[in-house]
Amino acid sequence: MKGLFLALSLLFIAVSAQAQLSTEYDSGPIVSMPEGMIHIKGNRGDHVIEPIGVCTWCEVDLEVLITFKRYTRVTLRPYVGGSSRREIKAFLVRDGRP
Repeated sequence: MKGLFLALSLLFIAVSAQAQLSTEYDSGPIVSMPEGMIHIKGNRGDHVIEPIGVCTWCEVDLEVLITFKRYTRVTLRPYVGGSSRREIKAFLVRDGRP
């Protein structure tokens, strides 16, 4: 029984470590912002996100960087070097990645 528990624990740790190493990114312009959603034309596909809270700096045609944190969570920030704007957290409504 202890052997099975140990094997499952090691498997869980290995899968968790792999998930943390596989953080993905995409970038592209904001295409539209209807009804609290943000549509982004990324290099790897079209994404739709729903910000958690208010995004004061989001505007159409702004180039953004999307960091995929989990299956349904992302962070969004302007894709300009040295920007002092804070990243926002958001829900991933539609994932355009292949």
